[in-house]
Amino acid sequence: MNSPASSATLQKNNHQGYLDAAQEAVLKKDFVSAENYFRNALMQQKTSAIALAGLGQSLCQLNRPKEGIPFLDKAGKVLLKQAKLTREIKNPLDLAYQLIHWHAPEEALILANAILAIDANSANANYIAALSLQALNKLPEAYSLAIRAVKLAPGESNAIILLAVLESKLGNVIDARERLEFVVNKPADVNAARAHLELGVILDKAGEFDLAFKHLTESGKINLDAPAARWMDKSAVYRDITQYKDAFDT
Repeated sequence: MNSPASSATLQKNNHQGYLDAAQEAVLKKDFVSAENYFRNALMQQKTSAIALAGLGQSLCQLNRPKEGIPFLDKAGKVLLKQAKLTREIKNPLDLAYQLIHWHAPEEALILANAILAIDANSANANYIAALSLQALNKLPEAYSLAIRAVKLAPGESNAIILLAVLESKLGNVIDARERLEFVVNKPADVNAARAHLELGVILDKAGEFDLAFKHLTESGKINLDAPAARWMDKSAVYRDITQYKDAFDT
């Protein structure tokens, strides 16, 4: 049932009205209603990136990723077309990461590579391409891009952790351990829990069980103290506050 606020919004009978109603539904985690509002918004404006991405997000939240991912992919193509004109790549980067989040690495990689064609010096785009390649089990290629991401953003812990994970998988455990120790020793790093976890895994494989247990325990403690949250934001195609959100300076 529509809330009074949503009904009043829909009386506008326009694209923005449906987007506002969808946003209200998303904030309430009512993704069934959000799906309906986003579909109505698309009926009025078929190439609306916000409606395409919002519908894709809602379907994925409803455990229907096979339906949702194509809409996210379409949103990415719309945003990429805009980025080629404006050279502003933040929104398509966000969309590429969302494709990673919903386990669509092939689509994410295509979008990330297209973004790199616009700005090869984006640490963020290199990072997302590396994530995509890792998910596709193309580790040497992922490693090359992760190195570049770290060179472009040497203090960015997301990129450092990814590079460390790839190094570990490719047999360079010493460098991987040093990188992760650097992150866990940074004051209040937002990715500390993940770094502790990955470091614990490496130490466990190395037979350093007591130290591994210490890092794994610390990872769990940090996660319990900082529960994750997600929301959609009117000012963006989507918002997902995993540690990625504001990590890179693009």
